[in-house]
Amino acid sequence: HTYGYWGGLWHGIIAPFDFIGMLFRKDVTMYAQNNNGCWYAFGFLIGSGGWGILGGKSICKKKRCR
Repeated sequence: HTYGYWGGLWHGIIAPFDFIGMLFRKDVTMYAQNNNGCWYAFGFLIGSGGWGILGGKSICKKKRCR
C-alpha cells in the first residue's frame, strides 16, 4: 500500500503519539517508508502543523483574559 496525501495528513496528526511509541518500540515509525513523495510530505506537514496552531490559539486566549 502506497500512502498519499490523506495518509500523510493522518500520520502528521498522530506524529506526537508515534514519537512516544518510537521511544519504546522499534517497529513504530513516524513517517511511512512507502509513500508517494511530495503529496505525502505535504499532508504530513499540514497534519503535524495543526498541533502548533491549536497550541498557539490557546496561548492567545490566555493572554487576552488577563
